[in-house]
Amino acid sequence: MVNFYQNFPPIETLLIIDTVISGRSSWTIFDELEKSGVKVGGVKIGEERIIKPVLIIDKEGKKLRSEYRKYVNRCQPPIEVSRILTEDRGAALEGVAAVVYPDLILAAHKNRDLCPHQEYPLFGNWHPVPYCKEEQYLDVFNRFFDVIGCAISGNEEEFKEQRRKFCRTLSASNILSSESGISREDLRIPYPVEGMKKTSAHVFQVCFSERTRRDLIRKILKEKRKFEEAAGS
Repeated sequence: MVNFYQNFPPIETLLIIDTVISGRSSWTIFDELEKSGVKVGGVKIGEERIIKPVLIIDKEGKKLRSEYRKYVNRCQPPIEVSRILTEDRGAALEGVAAVVYPDLILAAHKNRDLCPHQEYPLFGNWHPVPYCKEEQYLDVFNRFFDVIGCAISGNEEEFKEQRRKFCRTLSASNILSSESGISREDLRIPYPVEGMKKTSAHVFQVCFSERTRRDLIRKILKEKRKFEEAAGS
């Protein structure tokens, strides 16, 4: 994996496809990229790095907040749709639980040995759904793919029928509700958890104590040094 990324050719012009509801997520990402010297949108000038966003806007922009329109306005043209059904409605549709560690990310960001250039490390992972709910999740996931397959094939009648089946299965499963049945114990996080909440996008945010954060950063630094020593030899 490391060799793959080390040998990957540089990308001069990057295309990013993202979904937009309020716009906060894409604005945050693009704003940080511009701070690091990457231009978002527009035309490439000289040697500057540039990202071209393709943004799909939910509810035809009705939920898009004015303070987050900056990069949407640079997107030529943004794609407005009536309704988005993606991971923004829950990674549950993919049969997994998405977990991030915001307090650990912020603590690592402040550690100059780990993040000398004030980077924000990506501390998160995917967990399989509980075994007792696996069949239910996969049923929803497979019916979702059936709908996509019919949309691609252009069979309108079959598409409508598969969509009805998918909606009935999704509604009965309750997997997109805030009480989806996945608990802290189901995630099997191998460190003491101080708090956990679920966002509106159905992502679990897990918090550790200050002591646990320090211990984890110490372990990460130790592994980082071992890797650098091995790479140097």
